Amino acid sequence: MTIKPFSYKLNSMNKILKLLIPFFCLTLVIGCDNLQDTDSIKHLTKARKYVEQNRLQEAVIEYRNTLQIDPENDYAHFELGDAYMKLKQPGRAIRHYKRAAAINPDNIKAQLKIGQMLLRSNALLEARMIVSKILNQFPENVEAYQLLAGVLVQEKEIKEAITALAKANSIDKTNVKTHLFLAHLFETVGDVKQAESAYINAISLDSSKRASYIELCKLYAKGKETAKIESVLKYMVLTPGIKFEKYTDLARFYEARKRFELAEKNYKEAIISEPRSAKPFMNIAEYFVRRNNKEQAISYMEQAIAKRKTNPFVLTGLAQVYLQFNMLEKAEETIDNVLKRNTNYPDAMDLKGRILMSKNNFVLALDQFEKVLKFDPRNARAYYYKALCLKKRAGRDRPGEKLRMSAAGLLGSPESFDKQLIKGNLLDSLLLDPDLLDVRLELVELYLLEKNIPQARKHLEEALNLSPRSVRAMTLLAGIYVLDNDLENAEKICQTILELNPNSVPGHIRLGLVYKAMGQDGLALASFEKALELSPSETGILNHIAAVYMDKEQYDKALEEINRYRSSVNKGGKALIENLTGKIYLKKKDSKTASRHFKKAIELDPFLFQAHMSLAGIYRRNNEIIKSETLYKAILDVNASYLPALMELGIISEMNKDWGQAEIYYNAVLKIDPYYAFAANNLAFLLTEKEGNLEKAMNLARLAREKLPNDPNVMDTLGWIYYQKGIYSDAIAELEKSLSLKPDNALACYHMGMALYRTREIKRAKQYLRKALDLDPDFRGAQKVKNILIN
Repeated sequence: MTIKPFSYKLNSMNKILKLLIPFFCLTLVIGCDNLQDTDSIKHLTKARKYVEQNRLQEAVIEYRNTLQIDPENDYAHFELGDAYMKLKQPGRAIRHYKRAAAINPDNIKAQLKIGQMLLRSNALLEARMIVSKILNQFPENVEAYQLLAGVLVQEKEIKEAITALAKANSIDKTNVKTHLFLAHLFETVGDVKQAESAYINAISLDSSKRASYIELCKLYAKGKETAKIESVLKYMVLTPGIKFEKYTDLARFYEARKRFELAEKNYKEAIISEPRSAKPFMNIAEYFVRRNNKEQAISYMEQAIAKRKTNPFVLTGLAQVYLQFNMLEKAEETIDNVLKRNTNYPDAMDLKGRILMSKNNFVLALDQFEKVLKFDPRNARAYYYKALCLKKRAGRDRPGEKLRMSAAGLLGSPESFDKQLIKGNLLDSLLLDPDLLDVRLELVELYLLEKNIPQARKHLEEALNLSPRSVRAMTLLAGIYVLDNDLENAEKICQTILELNPNSVPGHIRLGLVYKAMGQDGLALASFEKALELSPSETGILNHIAAVYMDKEQYDKALEEINRYRSSVNKGGKALIENLTGKIYLKKKDSKTASRHFKKAIELDPFLFQAHMSLAGIYRRNNEIIKSETLYKAILDVNASYLPALMELGIISEMNKDWGQAEIYYNAVLKIDPYYAFAANNLAFLLTEKEGNLEKAMNLARLAREKLPNDPNVMDTLGWIYYQKGIYSDAIAELEKSLSLKPDNALACYHMGMALYRTREIKRAKQYLRKALDLDPDFRGAQKVKNILIN
């Protein structure tokens, strides 16, 4: 087999080369007698065949065998670089491109590949140097001008990039890539006519390539020129090229416009145009999946299997269809057969993970997605699915996870560990594919939970750009409008959601919350009741219904409403109803009846921590401290990181004057959530009583003040720390704010009195100190006050 080099030779050498060709041919013939050269050619030939068959791992092995025999073969280095690029291993690819260029400086294709990779990694100066080197040698190299245009685009010099492409076009008017690149740039500068003209030029030069038609259709789509899109696609199917792909494009156009008869007709035309290929059968199967037609979808997938009985891609497609119709056993059986033959087939591993997720086996699913990422580290969806598994606590439930957490310094804070991992995987996914809508929306929800509204807004805007009619995105937008108190826009968004999907339970709930915020209780109740009618199992909706009546102190009406559902719900729902009933009786100040219902809720669902917390709170208020502690500790036995229970135990320890134990609990809270303001405030106050901890106390108090700007207790803590540091004016300013909000706080009165005493306002100081004693004769510091007042 003749090996054709990719190198470009200098024009001045052409005559000499013609004279040398017979000599080179003779050398090649003689070289074939050499065993090493023969083996090298055999391996290279095999590698190229494997590339044609898309068996890239085998191709890599053969290229490496070639280079072991002939390490200076620049063609083998170049082609190995291409194989690594297809395997999404750019680091290895660029090493071989560089080696090819070093062996043969005239291997321009290698130089161009290096330049393109430098451009992708934003190494603009280095890419420019490559361009300069090529154009100095070959001033008429079109691809070098295209690369230069790419650099100029990154430098935001669009007009100069257009000039560079115009130069390329003057050298070779038949280069389709130049016309397409020019079209994109004309679009960027808003010159639609020039862009259209460039796309049409590209089509006229090569009518077989789909890319030019599709890009022109995208241009028309921006202008909502549907008739032009249809005209282009109908013309495209008449041109040469891969016909089934072109018919599929036209079919999808009709499908998107709900012209299903024409869509189906063109999917079938695609099969007629390429009856030996499995792909058109798979495309129409996917169409019937979207149409929720199980029989037709499976039928066409089976026809695809008949074309390629052992093809892992086609078998994985069949398993995908089974999964879509929740036929989990068949899906798993099919994908297991694929994995028996192809252990490391990434698509099959990915689908196996999704099947395991559907079966609620999130631990094994997580392992599966991690396997996928070992073979395909740029698989954006695998990172997304990992994040979903981690949301279901899969990371914590795996053997050995505690060791990994300990190594990361996060033992004892699994929620924090999970949040970091979830966010990290979502951001990794988005980095690889910024157009994944579901990933954007997961991040929006995560940032809303963190109360990071700017980041939530940013990702929500991107999500709505990707899918302006996404119900989930609009529901989140309505939530942000509510947070901004823009209730009119929130209502409009909710109404739009329900126009698109009248049976959207989240849409009805969100609209109910908006009406409640607007004070339109009748409309709010109607929305909540509609949501419950659509989804009777979501007993949590009863909380919203009860809240409407409780806000108006119509407690008996609230009880009447929730009692209507008591007999029709499952065990978990009954526990929620008992817990809600307890809350209503608490509002009625009937703690005895409330306790009975909370106990019943715990009996029905021992993991309903809300009921534990409410019952423990009743015990604490009734001074039954041991019972209260026991309940809080029972929660921690199940979930050692449950922050509300840890906080309450810290408060009880303070009540018991066990300052050391209180400090332990507050530190445990802050280890899990370093920004938990209540714990930061309480710990800061405790630290003021210990020498050498004033700076740490100040940092904690400032954090609490930032997070809780209107809390009088936080103002008091910060004011007391200013006092301890001798900054009396700042202390008085904080304490005045605190007492304006909570004038009967004995500790704040004491602190204010002490600060005034230091500034020689003795009369006012004594007034505050006497008030502190009147409010609480036994507060911490009372003895010091008595001493001051006696003297």
